Amino acid sequence: MLKPKGNRGTWFAKWEDTWLPCVHEHWIDGQSYNDPGCIPDEGKWPKFIEAIKNGKQVIVTRSKVTGAPQNKSGVSMDRQDYLSIWEVSNVQADDESLRFDFRRKLKDFT
Repeated sequence: MLKPKGNRGTWFAKWEDTWLPCVHEHWIDGQSYNDPGCIPDEGKWPKFIEAIKNGKQVIVTRSKVTGAPQNKSGVSMDRQDYLSIWEVSNVQADDESLRFDFRRKLKDFT
């Protein structure tokens, strides 16, 4: 089965001809996403948040949680697998977290 292709260090992966933002299964609660590591004005965050808001699609990834914190959430993630592509809505990002709702699964890679 074909899966998206990403590069270490980027928060995006290519599916067909489109680069989509990748989010961690770890931060999913039911039909909602809540990543407490969000710093909306720093580093890779602004471009990442805009891509989710504008494209309204994400790739959900399975990631290994490591013991070396690299952000304010207190965890570091090492991407292991691509699970699915989802349509999302209600995207919000502030100093508390990145949040959105999952609307519809568009593609399953499992």
